[in-house]
Amino acid sequence: MFGYCSRRTRIVEPPQLRLLRLSEVLSKEIETDLRSGGAFTSCGETGMLKAKTKEKSWIIRAWSKKYFIFKISYSKKLFMTNNSSSVKWMMETEYIQSCSCAYGCPCNFNALPTYGNCEALLGYRVRKGNFGDTKLDGVIFAWGLWWPKAIHMGDGIGKLYVDKKASPEQVKAIEEITSGKYGGGVFTIFPSTFKSTLPTAIANIDFHYDPYDAWFIVEGAGEVRSQHIANPVTGATMEGEVLLPGGIGFKRGTVASVDWNWSAEDISLKHEKKNGHMSIASFNNEGCIA
Repeated sequence: MFGYCSRRTRIVEPPQLRLLRLSEVLSKEIETDLRSGGAFTSCGETGMLKAKTKEKSWIIRAWSKKYFIFKISYSKKLFMTNNSSSVKWMMETEYIQSCSCAYGCPCNFNALPTYGNCEALLGYRVRKGNFGDTKLDGVIFAWGLWWPKAIHMGDGIGKLYVDKKASPEQVKAIEEITSGKYGGGVFTIFPSTFKSTLPTAIANIDFHYDPYDAWFIVEGAGEVRSQHIANPVTGATMEGEVLLPGGIGFKRGTVASVDWNWSAEDISLKHEKKNGHMSIASFNNEGCIA
């Protein structure tokens, strides 16, 4: 919870999003509005703030590295809309991540991506979950993601794939979760950085979870295969983990070597021996919770 702003302009800094004092990061217009009466609240672990004044609501998207506000946008509605507060959801998932960075991925530690931009193909199998009254147990889905620079710099593209065994109601639920309207850590942050969302595809998705030797295949679109990282001199394999108490996509995950590819419309990617993570990750409206 961010401090109430009326006569004074003050922010109580949470551990995962240390911002400079208000006058150093917000425009004078927002600051003036807040001085006349308003309040800050956080949106779970989304890395965003809601600034509510008497007449306006502001969405402030903040990136914690170097205290950088990368986008300030005006909206007549609060970030957490009525839909997000009325529909409760949760998922416990088996999660397989590929990305274009070197092993470990500097983005996990508020650094810029290894090669200047972010590319990823993520896979999820829901162990148990629901979106409102729609059960999601057993649903498999994948998310193709591309940004021209770092994620927080925006202009990204996302495309959702849902396994054809899912019911129409389940497909709709996954579309809603990944739309950014219902909270959920990456499921809110990533869509906020998209310039476009490609149409959802229904496809066969084969999915095998293992802490290191995992894989999934999205028929006609892409494939991810992970394995233990091998020592380049001896060939000996190693095991390691990343622990991220404030993680938005997972809290604890293994680190693996991943070969992967993804094609969608004008996007065609292929990577070898890049970063991968496997995790049992849980989400709800408040963000990544485990």
